[in-house]
Amino acid sequence: PLLQNLLRGYNACLLCYGQTGSGKTHSMTGTPDDPGLAPRFSQALFQAIEDQCAVNSTSTYRVEVSYIEIYNEKVRDLLESPAQRKSARGTSRQEQRPVLRVRQHPVHGSFVEGMSKH
Repeated sequence: PLLQNLLRGYNACLLCYGQTGSGKTHSMTGTPDDPGLAPRFSQALFQAIEDQCAVNSTSTYRVEVSYIEIYNEKVRDLLESPAQRKSARGTSRQEQRPVLRVRQHPVHGSFVEGMSKH
């Protein structure tokens, strides 16, 4: 259903939730020999788009991707370019990413302010 609704123009979210050390990152990214949810879903999405375009050559699709982390109630953009990060010596890479804010739009609903789209 998620893939079919994406092809109909709806937005989607892949979410991994759990305590520290429970395998969320591995579940989402996997390994080269055993890909996780994100690479497998991406492959299925682009294959479905290719199949749809083969049936209807006038079809066009636009895919945008954002990748965020919510940890200790702080939202961070994981696809932010290094140029966008503050250069803070002596801090972890995680701390160099600015904390983003979750906002509520009266028509479109919840969104993350300042989140990059690729």
